Parts: sequence; C-alpha cells; structure tokens
Amino acid sequence: FLDILGLAPGTAADSDLFTSLIHPDDRAGVVAVYERAYSTPGDGDYHAEFRIRRASDGTERWVSTTGQVSFDAAGKPVRGVGTLRDITRRKLAEEEKELLLHELTHRVKNILALVQAIVSQTLRATTDPDEAYQRILARLGSLARTHDLLVTSRWVSASLADLLTAALTPFVGEDEARVSLSGERTELAPRAVLTIGMIAHELATNAAKYGSLSVAGGRLDVDWTVDLKDSERWVSIDWRESGGPPVSPPQARGFGSKLIERSVEANLSGAVVLDYAPTGVTCRMTFPLEDSPKCGAGPHDAT
Repeated sequence: FLDILGLAPGTAADSDLFTSLIHPDDRAGVVAVYERAYSTPGDGDYHAEFRIRRASDGTERWVSTTGQVSFDAAGKPVRGVGTLRDITRRKLAEEEKELLLHELTHRVKNILALVQAIVSQTLRATTDPDEAYQRILARLGSLARTHDLLVTSRWVSASLADLLTAALTPFVGEDEARVSLSGERTELAPRAVLTIGMIAHELATNAAKYGSLSVAGGRLDVDWTVDLKDSERWVSIDWRESGGPPVSPPQARGFGSKLIERSVEANLSGAVVLDYAPTGVTCRMTFPLEDSPKCGAGPHDAT
C-alpha cells in the first residue's frame, strides 16, 4: 500500500494524507465512495478506480481499491479491510484500445466515402456498364493494395518506392525494365499514401491504355526528391513517360484527371502540374511531408 502511494515504509495511516494523493479531478468521487461505505445503513462494500500522484515523485498512476467496512451492534464503523492495486498498465491498454476503436471508426467512414466517390464518379463518367464495372474493380483493387502497405506498418507510414511499385506492378508485370523508380527513401503518412496511391493508379491506367506503357518500346521514369521549404520538408515526384504514341490532351476531363489535379491540393495542401506533351505525359506533384521517423532513412534506387 505504501509502496504504491510512494510513501516511506512505516508511514502511519493517515486518511487526510491518502486523500491528498488522489488526483484532484477524481478526489470528490472517491471520497464520496468511502463516505457511503462508512455510513449506515449499508453493507459497507466499496470499490473505486482512480488516479493518484505518488508522494515520492509525483508520478501519476491508476489504482483500484476494493473492500468492506464492518459495523458494531450500534451501527458504528469499527474496521475496514480492503486492497489497493496498481492498475496503470490495464488502464493504459484500455485507453489505447478505445483510441484504436475511434481511429478505426474514422478510417472506415473515410474508406466508405472514398469508395462511394469512386463508384459514383466512375458511373457518371462512363456510359458503358461493362467498362464502368472494370474501372471500378481496378480502382478498388488499387485502393486495397495501398491499404495492404499501411496494414503492414500498422497505419504508421508506407515507403513511396513500395507504394509506386504496388501501383505499377499490375500494368508492367514481369517487364520491370520499362519502369525506373529513383529517389531517396521516403516514408509517407497514411493520408499521402492513399492519395498518391490512387493518383499513381490513374496515371498508370492512362499510360497502359494510351501512353508509354501501351507499346513495347515505351518507358516510364518516376523520380522524387525531398527538400526543405520554409522549414518544412516537401517531396517532389516527377512522372515522365517516353517512347509511346504521340499524346494529345483529352477532349473531356474524366474522373481520373479530376482526381489527379485536385486531390493533392485538397488532401495534402500541395500542387500538381499535369502536361500532355506530344512526346509523353508528364506529371509533377509537390506537397509537404508529415512527420515520420523513417523519412530520409537512406537511399533508394529501384528499377
């Protein structure tokens, strides 16, 4: 009991001292529990979970107290027997679980909203049901692969190189020599992972249908750098297609184009420059990096 409270061995029992160690926000409720237990009529049982500030170092701990008060024939309390347990570890685990549940609820809502937007915009932009079905499947598949990367890191971050590899693999298969990814090791926060993953899928889909990945001799180069800008780290991603059929700007802006142009600005406070040059599509994306302990951990160069 004394050790949990941070009191020296041999410290005399002192209800006022004990009360003073109860966290101020919990004190009134705990005192009321004890007062009810020591008053009559009643069964004398008491139980409370509350915070204390240890006398020795001021450390905040969670404790659980359980006991019973005995009364004499006249109804006067004569003895109290109980336990005091340190339950800090359990309380922290409960708080973490509650936080994770709230976070999961938030993420599920965001995912459902994103899926709803994908389906709605695709159906709005595509009149052929079969084509719309295939596009929806492809976009949801890309979203699923992106989530797999985040699940691996428990939704902390994902490598930009891994993200681009996952987005491009369905379009290049074993012909990896057609694609070059180059840049320093860069970890993206979940919001950026979802955004860049969807953009990479849209760019790759366009390249596979009309651009450099639609012919045998076409190439795709994706480079990125991280630079300081006003004391913030900004990442710049350059997508460059070459060796494909001559390119011309689309006559109508579909869901893919809108996603590419708007999402970086809306979701990441960045900017996108998309150019349908005759020699090949180029896209430059710039946005600030959210703090991540893994950012800039080492070089990366993949082909």
